[in-house]
Amino acid sequence: MELVYNFRSFFSKSLLNPSVWVYWFILALVFSIIKFYIFSFILIFVLLFNFLPYFLIKNLENETQSLDVKTFKRFFHILVLGGGHNPDSSSLLEHQLNNSSLRRVLEGVRLHRANSNSKLIMSGESLKLGHPSQAEIQAHVAKTMGIDKDSIISISEPKNTEEEAFFYKLNFESAKTPIVLVSKALHLRRARYIFSRLGFEVYTAPAYYAHKYYHPTLLWFLFPNFQLILAFGEYLKEIVGYYFLRISIFFNSNKKNKSKEPLRRTSFEILNR
Repeated sequence: MELVYNFRSFFSKSLLNPSVWVYWFILALVFSIIKFYIFSFILIFVLLFNFLPYFLIKNLENETQSLDVKTFKRFFHILVLGGGHNPDSSSLLEHQLNNSSLRRVLEGVRLHRANSNSKLIMSGESLKLGHPSQAEIQAHVAKTMGIDKDSIISISEPKNTEEEAFFYKLNFESAKTPIVLVSKALHLRRARYIFSRLGFEVYTAPAYYAHKYYHPTLLWFLFPNFQLILAFGEYLKEIVGYYFLRISIFFNSNKKNKSKEPLRRTSFEILNR
């Protein structure tokens, strides 16, 4: 019975998967045009796009672990970073959050319920004139989960993580409150660096791990996992963004601005204080 189940599972995931047809059609086309040894190299190279991305993503995500805030004695902020939404006025606000944002809200709510000695802060811009911002939508969803409105603050200006740090600092310049950053695990190394750069005490809480949705199998020797390749694109974005930020700050760290510092500065300027 188990053998039948395994065969059926293999059959459905391989022969009934349109991505497999496309992949092998392209390989057959390439094989008909170029020499065998080049074809073999391409085959091996493409197959590496399963295992190599998986282990690279896993290594980065495992730098941060699920956070237990029950032992926190001091008052702290739970900052839920924006993860994207679809400003469709014909849909319920709950339906406008994408999967990433919804998981971040769930994690923020979990942390607040685990320790009510905290304030839940939602972040993110509006994508449509007159439409609620990402922060306001996330706050609304948190309220439907039973979180009191007085326990939530919305910051609706930020467009990206650097701006989230910038506007958080504008709102809580004098605060010495620890921050728990909530985002996808892939993003937390870069986010932690940005907020730590501003002098905040930062903890991280992953809303989800991309690598846990993928499990190396024999099927990976037959065709690439295209969803994993998309996740690898997110990984590359985070790696490049992280090191570009560090290099940029390094080369600008000796520059001194002798003019009077304005009240509103760009996110890049505030990171280079």
